[in-house]
Amino acid sequence: MLDLTKRLGTAFTYLYHAQYTPEKRLDILKRYSHNLLSVVRENNMILTLKNKEVTRELVGNKGFNLWTMKNELDMNVPPCLFLTTEYSKISLLDGKLPEQTNLLQLFLAFEGKEVAIRSSGTQSMPGMLDTFFLAKDHTSDDMFDAIRKVIESWNSKKAEQYRTICEIPHEPDIAVVIQEKVATDQLNGYAGICFTRDTVTGQRGLNGEFLKSELGDELASGRKTGISISELPSEILKELEAMCEKLEKFYRRPQDVEWGYADNQLYLLQTRTAKLSSNAIGKIYLDLWDEGIITDFKELDDCIDYRLTVGATLYRVSKYEKNEVIKLTTGTTASPGFCQGHVVFLDSTRSFGGRGGGNILFAEMTSTDDLKQIDDACGLVTINGGYTSHPAIVARELKKPCIVATKNIKFLDDKRIQIGDEVFEEGDCVTLSADTGELYKGTLESEEYHDYDDRLYKLREEYRNKKVD
Repeated sequence: MLDLTKRLGTAFTYLYHAQYTPEKRLDILKRYSHNLLSVVRENNMILTLKNKEVTRELVGNKGFNLWTMKNELDMNVPPCLFLTTEYSKISLLDGKLPEQTNLLQLFLAFEGKEVAIRSSGTQSMPGMLDTFFLAKDHTSDDMFDAIRKVIESWNSKKAEQYRTICEIPHEPDIAVVIQEKVATDQLNGYAGICFTRDTVTGQRGLNGEFLKSELGDELASGRKTGISISELPSEILKELEAMCEKLEKFYRRPQDVEWGYADNQLYLLQTRTAKLSSNAIGKIYLDLWDEGIITDFKELDDCIDYRLTVGATLYRVSKYEKNEVIKLTTGTTASPGFCQGHVVFLDSTRSFGGRGGGNILFAEMTSTDDLKQIDDACGLVTINGGYTSHPAIVARELKKPCIVATKNIKFLDDKRIQIGDEVFEEGDCVTLSADTGELYKGTLESEEYHDYDDRLYKLREEYRNKKVD
């Protein structure tokens, strides 16, 4: 097979330098289709940049993890190909993509199939870069245009803002994954996102959400609120739990997993290290140590000591609060924390710019385009969406208290919102206790409480004593 790959590479090199029209080149490529697709089927994934080993720097986190799941862990991953970070870097720095004819082999590999075209950065930027889905009747022009838009989304306003906020370098660093679509939007199809540990509390066990007969992008974007993963058919849930346990043991980190189920098969679409709330980090990594998944103390220390020392400081409404406490409603904790602020509507900040400081942002649902407004606010409340959505992940990354899927709340018009039995206008004061998922009327004081665990101190002392000995 290696010899076949080399011979195909030589043929493609000659083909691209010959004076053929794009139509003629495609016709010639089709003569090689049997051999080319044999390479694709056997290896599942190949690079368009030849004579390169697959590395995280070359194909990004998403691409490298797909490669690893398929080739090292023998997991069920849909066929996909990569355009490398080098390809995208040249494209962005030169201001244009290489000739479209260089992508004809990609088109040939996926001709007549539905595909997803996604970004794959070496640093995670959840939801900040574009994704496109192409139907079975897509043309080479359609694929080329989608690839171009994915690469160009690196320079989108929201992507630049995210990199600035999270201190990610702006130098182009994005690969493109062209992946055969899993038909989760068909009858008896399921699409979901799950975490191997609870990203808010740190509790062990699979948690997440799914949709039936929908694409996973509906869930990730927050356009639709998912169903608890505990309600997934038991045979699918059992298989998913086994896959996720295998992933967590291999990576030695809590995983954020996107999956799809179609035609009686469970597919893994991507995995990455989960974004955790600060009060989940200590518990999760100490549990991974206790379970023997992490066995080197330096690795454990590197995972947690830059974020916290021992346990987590949590907040709730003070039992000494003198004002009458009126709880308005509850929601699902997407990102913990406690804040008091003025009611601000997302639609108005979209129109008039962000309102920074002590404001709590209210919305039907946010999108990744609302990054600045989320960053400007001190807290976030949404009516829809779940804790697996990209906006919820972004709130955790930015350490903004956030509750989603909030009950008994609706917008009456563009100036008023009803929460429980109370009506609020912009500027009215509320208190968000996201640790407990509760929203209160007025400005209330908080008190600290602790999920304390002194094991880290003890482990550190043991480790230091061993180094001294």
